[in-house]
Amino acid sequence: AGTMLTSSVSGAAITQARTKQPNLLFIYTEGQRADAVGIAGNPLLKTPNQDRIGREGVRFTNSFCTNALCAPARATALTGLYSKTTGARSNPNHHSNQPLPSDIPIFTDLLHEAGYEVAIFGKVHVQNGVRDRYWDYYFGFNAAVTNYYYPTFREGRKGVIGEPVTYKNRYADDLVTDKALAWLNEEHEKPICLLVWYQTPHAPFYRPRRLLDLYNGVPIPKPATFDDDLKGYPGKPRGFANAHNK
Repeated sequence: AGTMLTSSVSGAAITQARTKQPNLLFIYTEGQRADAVGIAGNPLLKTPNQDRIGREGVRFTNSFCTNALCAPARATALTGLYSKTTGARSNPNHHSNQPLPSDIPIFTDLLHEAGYEVAIFGKVHVQNGVRDRYWDYYFGFNAAVTNYYYPTFREGRKGVIGEPVTYKNRYADDLVTDKALAWLNEEHEKPICLLVWYQTPHAPFYRPRRLLDLYNGVPIPKPATFDDDLKGYPGKPRGFANAHNK
C-alpha cells in the first residue's frame, strides 16, 4: 500500500457554472509509510507538496490499513470493502486477469452514474487493472512495478483501452503526471474525479535523474528495527505471515 492524498481541484478548462459538485483528486503513492513525509515530523524527507495538502486539508493520524499489500489495498480503496469480500487477498500473478466481482461497484462507477467524468493514471495493480470498468480516460499498468525509465502503459478513452505501449527515456511517474495534467486541462462539461496513482517509492527505488543527488551527503541513521529477527513474523496476523508478498 502507500499514502493516500485527496483534494478538490480546479482546472482552467472547468468552469464553476458547470460544476456544482466538487472536482475530486485522489493521489496514491506506493509503499510510502505514514511517517515518510515532512508534515509527520520526518527530519530527512523533503515533501513540500504533500505537506501543503496536509496543512490545508484534513490529515488522519490514527488510521490503519488492514492488508497493506499492493492489490488488496487498492481493491479496498476502490470498493471500501475488506479483502475477503473483494477477493484480492494477496499479489500472486495468477490473479492479474481476474476482475473484481462484477456485483461490487467501485466508487468511480458510482461517480460516473452520478454524472462525473472519471480517469485513472499510473499504477493500477488490482485484479485485471479494472479495465472492465468504465473510464473516460485510462492511462495505467497492472503490475507491481513498470520499468522506471522505459515504462509500459495501456491508454484509452470512453471505455475503450488499447494495447500496452512502452515509452523510451521517460521517467514513469513524470509521464503519469504529464498525462494527468493534460487531461485535467482539457475542456470538461461535467465534474471530474481524477485518480493519480504513482509507483514510487516502490523497489527498486529509482529516482528521476534530476534528483540523483538530492540526498548526497545527508547522514541517514540506521533504523532501530533494522536487525530484528523477523523469522515467522512474530506478532503478525496469520494472513500476513502467509501472504505471497510482504
